[in-house]
Amino acid sequence: MILDNISSLSPSSDEQETEEWALMEDWFGDLCWRGITVLFVHHAGKGGDQRGTSKREDLLQSVLKLHVPSDHRMDEPLRVEMHLTKLRGKCAKPIYGQPFELRLGMDEHGAPAWQIQQLRDLLRERARQMLSDGMRAADVVLETGLSRWVVARIARGLKFGPSAESQDPS
Repeated sequence: MILDNISSLSPSSDEQETEEWALMEDWFGDLCWRGITVLFVHHAGKGGDQRGTSKREDLLQSVLKLHVPSDHRMDEPLRVEMHLTKLRGKCAKPIYGQPFELRLGMDEHGAPAWQIQQLRDLLRERARQMLSDGMRAADVVLETGLSRWVVARIARGLKFGPSAESQDPS
């Protein structure tokens, strides 16, 4: 069952939100017991995080947060950054928690196909390009979300060659 959006399921005043959500949790528990998987769509607030009580995430097995990439253009096909912020269960190995970019592309036959790439690799490549184009390191940090340390290491690699960048294992 796909539910869009959580706010419309349980409209409430702030004081009673947690109590009203407990009723929703009972319903979701009953659906789970019957073997019905529930997918919530919840829209982010102005700060980019969920609106309302954080208690909403307590019963969830996984939480997937979507972001539009900073360099996305409106004339290109669908492209989104996906971050698993919560993942429970047998498949909760570290690799599954790595952010990735999902894009709609074409396969070798011209049919639509999903393409997945680890976000870490994409962000580092974007940073290399921005630095090569003369962008200041501080601006690259803001644009990519990479740490100052990582951007400095990438800049050092551009200046002194790939071996300077690969000295660090991360």
